[in-house]
Amino acid sequence: MAKDHIEIDPLLNALGPLGFYPLCQCCIYFLSYLVDAYQVFSYVFTGQEVVHKCAPPTNDSEHLIFDLHTDHLDNVSVQYGTCSIDISRNVSGVTSFQSYPCLYGFAYDMPKDMSLVSEFDLVCDHEHLAALTQSLNLFGLGIGSLILPGLSDRFGRKRMMMINNLLVAVISTVAAVAPVYIVFALARFFSGFFCSGVGMTAVTAGVELFPTKHRVVTSGFWSTLFWALCIMSLAPVAYALRFFSWRAVQVAATLSAVVVIIQVVYVLDEPLRWLYANGKTKEIHKVLKKAARWNRKDFRQIVDVLNSLGDVDDKINHVSNEQKTADEAEIKLQKAVDNMSWEGHPLSNGKEVPDFGLEEGLEEVKAVKKLTFRDLFTHRRLGVYCLMSSILWCFNSMTYFALYLMSSMFVGGLYFNIFLNAAVEGASCILIMGMMDRLGRRKSLAIFQISVGISLIASSICFSYEDSHVLQICATVLSLIGKMSIGGSFNSLFLYTPEFFPTNIRNMALGITFVAATLGSVVAPFTGALTKYAVWVPGAMFGSMNFLAVICLVFLPETMGRELPQTIEDLEAMCKIPTKKEMKEKNNALLPKSRAGQQIC
Repeated sequence: MAKDHIEIDPLLNALGPLGFYPLCQCCIYFLSYLVDAYQVFSYVFTGQEVVHKCAPPTNDSEHLIFDLHTDHLDNVSVQYGTCSIDISRNVSGVTSFQSYPCLYGFAYDMPKDMSLVSEFDLVCDHEHLAALTQSLNLFGLGIGSLILPGLSDRFGRKRMMMINNLLVAVISTVAAVAPVYIVFALARFFSGFFCSGVGMTAVTAGVELFPTKHRVVTSGFWSTLFWALCIMSLAPVAYALRFFSWRAVQVAATLSAVVVIIQVVYVLDEPLRWLYANGKTKEIHKVLKKAARWNRKDFRQIVDVLNSLGDVDDKINHVSNEQKTADEAEIKLQKAVDNMSWEGHPLSNGKEVPDFGLEEGLEEVKAVKKLTFRDLFTHRRLGVYCLMSSILWCFNSMTYFALYLMSSMFVGGLYFNIFLNAAVEGASCILIMGMMDRLGRRKSLAIFQISVGISLIASSICFSYEDSHVLQICATVLSLIGKMSIGGSFNSLFLYTPEFFPTNIRNMALGITFVAATLGSVVAPFTGALTKYAVWVPGAMFGSMNFLAVICLVFLPETMGRELPQTIEDLEAMCKIPTKKEMKEKNNALLPKSRAGQQIC
């Protein structure tokens, strides 16, 4: 009888959990963060504000004061403001004032093509259009997160990674050569749309590549570090291109996608978890052989581990011709095959055997019912998890991006500020690695959220004393602590969220939570307006939200030391009370140290 639970961890451990193959695959998946980071944060440099004022007439014969009599020109004063031309005149001792819009365009303090703001004249009445391009990009991320992850679950991580990166490269090129604003704005939306498919696929695959014991070090530590390094790399690239047109930075964003595409095509493979969950027999064979070769493992030992995942008599369907050798292991497999049939014909009748000799468990896998998007809302447990995790993502995203937008408080210019923020976030990966496997997922996230709440509320109190230089320094330090903590919390969610959703809807669930995160990031820029009423309001608001986020963690399961659920039955089993016998049978190093009878979920 086939097992109800499919464990992939023994196979991954046999291949070498930290061997060259999984680490190489992980690095390529995480290298795709370069695409997301450059597309999202490039606006900080391409859309930077430019000092401007109304341009004077280009021809001396043109006069703004066309309604004035020429005999009074000596009594007229013209001021070219940022958004208006102000005219004052004194006629017969009576002074009058008139104001006109910038009839002759705008004059900028730098070459017009240095920023998209100046090139498309996105100032004054059109000022909101510059920020709108970033909102469209984030909105595209949200819409894409709702649609594209499902395609990745269905068609595979590698295939969708390649398609999404290719489309991002094409659309980013369109943005770089956009002749008018509307073309650039649409390109920003669609680049965000397909970037979501890149980022979400990388996050999910990064979790699926490794066994339970190593997920925090690889998916948590390396994922956070790669993301921070990708943002940090944008600062020196933009600095090197600071004397060129803003389109040069956009071209750099395009090249990042091209670099990733090359790696995806020639090196990347589908994760074994996805292949096994979707019954991809030939692909499993190829990946196992490649991984064993790269990790210098004996392929026959991998065969034995694969066979041990279930009953050999129930699972072996056919044997690869190329694997037929004279050794004892192959003879044993051949005897098992002789008693089986394929497509209604006995395999012993001379019919050619399909090219796969290791597909144990395939009938079991194909028989497992695949979950759909609807199950995220109709299944009670999945619905609660989806709602609570969405709230967590929304609050974390709003705080995360708001603190990035507050980077101007630091000493230094635009490029240094972005670099410093990313560096502080990168430091949080050390906290993630040190806490997630010792304290558990929920406790670690709770500590991060509480730390953010305390530091931001304390920072807002210090900021309210504007006359105290010491308190202003304290406020800055507390804000950096908050940035590090929210970086740890936000990036931990990328590891934690995929751990309690079954494989066939894991990317879809992550997409829904990312939509919630997008909503938070879209709202974040507007929170700065609250400082007009009181400087302490944003910090107090974000601090309170992070305290509320701790409550959401109560409704989510602890996943430390537990294998990723393949089916809904696996998820239900994750939340059951383990018996002493079950805990002894499991690898004690991989299980949370809880007493029998202690509720885990």
